[in-house]
Amino acid sequence: MKKKIVIIDEELWFLDSLEELLIHKFDVEVVEFYDPVEAIQYIQGNSVNLIILDILLPLRELKNEAELQFKNAGGLFVLKKIKETNYPGNIICYTILTDTFIKNTIASFPNSHYLDKANDDINHILTTINQLII
Repeated sequence: MKKKIVIIDEELWFLDSLEELLIHKFDVEVVEFYDPVEAIQYIQGNSVNLIILDILLPLRELKNEAELQFKNAGGLFVLKKIKETNYPGNIICYTILTDTFIKNTIASFPNSHYLDKANDDINHILTTINQLII
């Protein structure tokens, strides 16, 4: 059975490009999500080997004041929700944001890995994916 990678990103062109590259390079099944709520529901009910998560996801609804810290980096909120599902695998969090808060928040979740979307070259990204897919 092929390994399964879930990608969560609001940029449809990026989803399609990354899916094509991953299928070609790693012969994996890729499941794309534009909507993080659907992604979390899918992850809860399916076996997933790796998650690739964009940190700059827009949050459509903020339910309370505690969630306001995630307003400009909705992917951190999604990361928190995925970890609450007890997903045991690796999550690659990629973003152009390089501030310490983002990096420290990602590092605070087990098996979560930061990639710099703007500065990491494609070879580094592919090597990281290859190392982390279980």
